[in-house]
Amino acid sequence: MKKLIVLCAVSLMVSAVMPAHAKKSSTIVKHVEIEGVINVKPKAVLNKIKTKRNKPYNEDNVRADMRVILELGYFDNVEVSVDTTTLRVAFKVKEKPYIKKVSFKGNKVYSQGRLKSEITLKEKDYYDLSKFEESKSKILSLYRDKGYADVKLESLPTTDEKSNQMTLTFIVTEGNRILIGDVKVDGVKAYQTKKIAKLMKTKRKKVFKDETYESDRQEIIKFYKNNGYIQVEVPQRPEISFNKERTLMSIVVR
Repeated sequence: MKKLIVLCAVSLMVSAVMPAHAKKSSTIVKHVEIEGVINVKPKAVLNKIKTKRNKPYNEDNVRADMRVILELGYFDNVEVSVDTTTLRVAFKVKEKPYIKKVSFKGNKVYSQGRLKSEITLKEKDYYDLSKFEESKSKILSLYRDKGYADVKLESLPTTDEKSNQMTLTFIVTEGNRILIGDVKVDGVKAYQTKKIAKLMKTKRKKVFKDETYESDRQEIIKFYKNNGYIQVEVPQRPEISFNKERTLMSIVVR
């Protein structure tokens, strides 16, 4: 009677239940197979693992191999079945979609080439959620740094089930470019307002950036403290308003 031992690994977490008599074995492995691959070549996996045909079966090696297979980045899941009679070891994988094409629609400010160079999820990669989220963040940051504060980004992934190949389309709604129309500093009594404003890099006709404002804020605090105003306070966020067309913003620091 054939006995099957099954080990499962999902997202680098391995669980295994094996009979005590199978824990230690000097039986020679007769077959090692990779099941479920579509775009990944079996040899690309077999060459990375320790479990080999005509080598002694070792459970610790099998466990380690499961981690190695997941760490290749090609798969979402791996299971192992071991036939203790024939010593056939089968690693069954769930392959991630292969990125066949990445494209952008609605982009005018930046070219397809520029946007593709910015993202971390590339054509001929295997889909990875963290890279996908990072790619979206990079695109949004690219636009916002240019002044497109209202930019929106949608994604449209389509995967052919038979080939497991994905076309990933990003749809960009750029919106208007918004620049700083004016900057006001209220509450200044000990110095002229212009003197405090000159400490700031957040200026008219520039793009508003949180990191730039925070740097300005620290400069103002430093200036006041150096001149004896130890309890000076500067708001962490300025008051921001927009014109009707949302092309200019007014900033008030009070």
